Amino acid sequence: MFGVTILENTHFTNSVTRDDFLEFIKEESFYELNIHEEDVQQLYKEDGVYGAVLFHMLHHNIPEAVVVHPMCFKEWLLDSELYLAKYNPECSLEWVIFPVGIFRQQGPHMTLAVANMKTGVVDYYDSERHFYREQKLPPNMEAKLLQAAVTFRDNLPLQFKPTEQKLPPNMESKLLQAAMTFRDNLPLDFKPMWTQATLRYVDPETYAKQYDDHNCGVYSCLYAERIVKGGDIRRITYEDIEDWRMNAAKRAVAFPKRGSSFPKNQVIFSRHQVTLYQSVEVLSLLGELGHCLLKCLLCVLKVGSIAL
Repeated sequence: MFGVTILENTHFTNSVTRDDFLEFIKEESFYELNIHEEDVQQLYKEDGVYGAVLFHMLHHNIPEAVVVHPMCFKEWLLDSELYLAKYNPECSLEWVIFPVGIFRQQGPHMTLAVANMKTGVVDYYDSERHFYREQKLPPNMEAKLLQAAVTFRDNLPLQFKPTEQKLPPNMESKLLQAAMTFRDNLPLDFKPMWTQATLRYVDPETYAKQYDDHNCGVYSCLYAERIVKGGDIRRITYEDIEDWRMNAAKRAVAFPKRGSSFPKNQVIFSRHQVTLYQSVEVLSLLGELGHCLLKCLLCVLKVGSIAL
């Protein structure tokens, strides 16, 4: 069981609205949220790993953490306090994982921020930072990460949507009481005492370095898994990377499933309807010809909607 939610905060007065964000998800859902044949094929090449694969694999491999979709740090949403997150509501939520995509002269690059909800510290990892020791994130991205940590601390597992229309007094009273109730009953085994988050650029000499040009996403995922589970982040081997890619390829054929649904009290939006279609070439590479890949109908029909 897991939850998918959109967290919202009104910290920025000119932020993208929740409706805009949902509309963006509708328009970009094939590219940003679903996994399809080309994403699986990409795992077998010397190429980057798609954001949707990272998102689903991080949640699959680290179910005890909150995982935020990397699309939330795209330039279009950078001044927004809206987040698409996956988490297991049955776990004590200590860690929030942020895959953060940045751009360098060489092209796009995936990095990682890990927020500890106990301490309020957001640790930032960049597998290529040994090449760019003095380079930091842009100020607006730093600000977004710090505010995001506070947003998740204050809003998990539920959020309330502000509205210009006032509620009846009895409903206002109920909401205020509910906020205090959920504050006191979050699925945490601790009560955070910090008020402001702290961003820390972790010394690149303390974690494994990347020297190729296409495995930044894999490094970020392996860092996250080992940080949360207490593993060694100082050494990542070629075999570790290949194993992760092969496991991701096998796992990717399961997303999304026809008729799959999330618990009604957790779901914010549903997936596009999908249809089965065979790809012998890819499935033979997987050694699992008995499986079928799934394709979004919107990719074929170019029309449709998401039921909210």
